[in-house]
Amino acid sequence: MNFFNIKAAAVELVVDENLLADELLAIPDEQWDSGYDQYSGCSWKSIFLRINNIKTFTDFKSAKGLDHNQWFWNDRFNIPYIKELVEALPMSNVGMIRGFILEGPFPMHTDTNNNTPTDLSFKLGLTIAARLDDPMILDGVEVFEKNILFNDAVLHGFPNAKGKQISIRIFGDFDYDKFKVLKIYE
Repeated sequence: MNFFNIKAAAVELVVDENLLADELLAIPDEQWDSGYDQYSGCSWKSIFLRINNIKTFTDFKSAKGLDHNQWFWNDRFNIPYIKELVEALPMSNVGMIRGFILEGPFPMHTDTNNNTPTDLSFKLGLTIAARLDDPMILDGVEVFEKNILFNDAVLHGFPNAKGKQISIRIFGDFDYDKFKVLKIYE
């Protein structure tokens, strides 16, 4: 299968969604980057679960420019299940990983810019959602699956969400052909 031309692929994974959510929710609030938009009613929290020794990033787009091998686990967090889950994935090199907690709508956006490497491993990340109350909108299409490889250079968000999303997004050198693909979004 050619993963270069897809918007997304829902994949089969065995995930303990409760344990994934519990570990993310146990990270103290002061460790998260967070915000609230009064206009949209969206509240969000995001956190880098893997860090680097080169630079502290506040911008997801800029952080994606760092080579995958520059990222390592942030040992301040007690996330043994997340580490085990990620390390069992079909990938040779784990890069940046972020955790997300969203409540309510989240605007449509892309997570790339002119400085983002064009290599597929920096655009086609794996999202694993412990909770997904509302579908993600990906280029006008509703995506209901919780485990999805998706190209975040494609417009995406949760513009009509009323519920909560708890997830991690993983970048690295995946062996995409080893995933069991359930559905393709082209």
